[in-house]
Amino acid sequence: MVPATYNLPTGYRGDTYGPITFTFLDSSGSGINIDGFSGALQVREAAGYTPVIQWVTSDSGMLISGNTVTLTPKPGDCMQALPGTYSYDLQLNSGSYVRTYTRGEFVLESDITSL
Repeated sequence: MVPATYNLPTGYRGDTYGPITFTFLDSSGSGINIDGFSGALQVREAAGYTPVIQWVTSDSGMLISGNTVTLTPKPGDCMQALPGTYSYDLQLNSGSYVRTYTRGEFVLESDITSL
């Protein structure tokens, strides 16, 4: 199955980003139970590059409950990548089952004011 395309909201370099919540439903509109899954969302320049921003369940940056995935807010000091358009995908793992649910772009803009 091909992952759904969803472009993340635009971020601003040095600003707090998030939270963002994904809700997963099947074709009949019922929630897909992903309790107990682990996951990661990585933002990169392209496949094979080092992540510039990431959320993972192993450090509580990503929370999974029922049929939702929540990306916890990233503080401004984690949002220091160079401005540009990046790619991401969201992969979930139940131990025996790995699936990429969403993919898309993440735009990081430069702000004018700095504190």
